[in-house]
Amino acid sequence: MCSLAAAKCEQSMGNTAAEAQALAQGARQFFTAEADSHALLCPSIDEHLSAAVHCFSRAIDLYVQLQEPSLAAALCAEAGQCLRSIDRAPMAMSYLQRAVHLQNRCAMGYVDALQELAACQIETGDYSGALASFTEVYVIAQERSMLGGRSMGAMATILASAEVMRLLLLLVLQPSTQRMPVEHAALLDRYLYDSPDEITPSKPSYLSEDVFLLLRSLVMAFESKDRESVRLLQSHLWPLLKAGENELLHEAVDRLCK
Repeated sequence: MCSLAAAKCEQSMGNTAAEAQALAQGARQFFTAEADSHALLCPSIDEHLSAAVHCFSRAIDLYVQLQEPSLAAALCAEAGQCLRSIDRAPMAMSYLQRAVHLQNRCAMGYVDALQELAACQIETGDYSGALASFTEVYVIAQERSMLGGRSMGAMATILASAEVMRLLLLLVLQPSTQRMPVEHAALLDRYLYDSPDEITPSKPSYLSEDVFLLLRSLVMAFESKDRESVRLLQSHLWPLLKAGENELLHEAVDRLCK
């Protein structure tokens, strides 16, 4: 409440930046109270949550008025992360979508926001939406990372992660080849077929040899519905993938083996 009082004072003096800062601080305090109740499994009428969401939304609007889209996007991302931490991923979606919109002038910020949105979409079971988000991440990272025909820098790491996530999402969704967009079909073809006429290896420079070969074997095992091989490959991939990638791999394997 002290932060809200401070925000009122700053508003009365016309200090919009300080008002937004005080509102953001108040939002964090309300979220902390809500998170404590959530952790203790206490009955809640979402009073603290409603106050936190209101404060964050107001602070974001003020930063937009001040023409500070990066600060507004940062608060959107923070609100989204807070909501996801208390199992409110559907509520987080609108904030993360707004963060993506606000970061459209900064490639790295835009990609980070898209990745956060995609992770939230996976949490809510929107695998098609997540695939679209990661495809956009991949396209941007590919454009920004290439130097002399090879991927370089931070975008190369993002490129590798986006490719793995796209591939795993396709294994989860199992779309029909007739309705599959060209870019998704090309991705699967890279892991399914190896043309004898290739002059250079088909392995992307941003993926390690072990990960690429295991993923290729995984895609082929999915194609032939070889459940035993799929489970074996999952155990080999597990230490090489990130937590989110492993969760998605588990979902794909679980769907195949049901």
